[in-house]
Amino acid sequence: MFEILNISDAHILIGCILDDEPILFSLAKMLNSSSPAQKNLSEEDSSGSEPETDRFGFILTNGSTAGSLGPPPELVRQREAKWIKIIDQWDRILSKKSSKVKVQCQKGIPASLRAKCWPLLCGAANRMKQHENLYEQPALQSWVDVIERDLDRQFPFHEMFQSKDGHGQRGLFRVLKAYTQYQPDEGYCQAQGPVAAVLLMNMPAQEAFWCLVQISEQYLPGYYSPLLVRTCTSFVFYIFYLL
Repeated sequence: MFEILNISDAHILIGCILDDEPILFSLAKMLNSSSPAQKNLSEEDSSGSEPETDRFGFILTNGSTAGSLGPPPELVRQREAKWIKIIDQWDRILSKKSSKVKVQCQKGIPASLRAKCWPLLCGAANRMKQHENLYEQPALQSWVDVIERDLDRQFPFHEMFQSKDGHGQRGLFRVLKAYTQYQPDEGYCQAQGPVAAVLLMNMPAQEAFWCLVQISEQYLPGYYSPLLVRTCTSFVFYIFYLL
């Protein structure tokens, strides 16, 4: 399968996955789980009332607003129509007009089509076909315990991941558990959680798993290794850049 993105174009893929401003807003909230906003959220939950969310599914706490309304509906429909044409002729367009696809990526992929587009863009769709049974294989109990401990730390202000028994945390557990089976030498790294959670906001768990595999292997190799080799290297280069 022809993949649109090589290593030098990785920023486009990562940009597609993190192209919604509420993701960064929620990350800031997660840094302070004992904040007044977190306390207010807990009080709202105990009252039994349904919390209000923005259009992305992030819960609005006291003092927060719904944010932007997003692109006009007509523009969204135009982009959807363009992407549907691209998907229908995927192999032909990639082999002849890959630059056109990159331009459309930079404009933004409509939320309604991300579950189809992201796996195609990073090559996850092809990997999933080649390894159909791998996703459901069991994992070591030691990894299971660590993953379960971290589940409620991932986007606690998103409606998908609020409940310990909700479909969001269950899906996140399956994705992270499957990765430890697929890459036993790497196992689980807490930094995988936010990436997997964002993927799950846009697609089913199995597709999210294979996207995580592709991102980890093709675009962020070494970032989730036990010694975090690439992370340390990037940090050193960043410090030299600042100097």
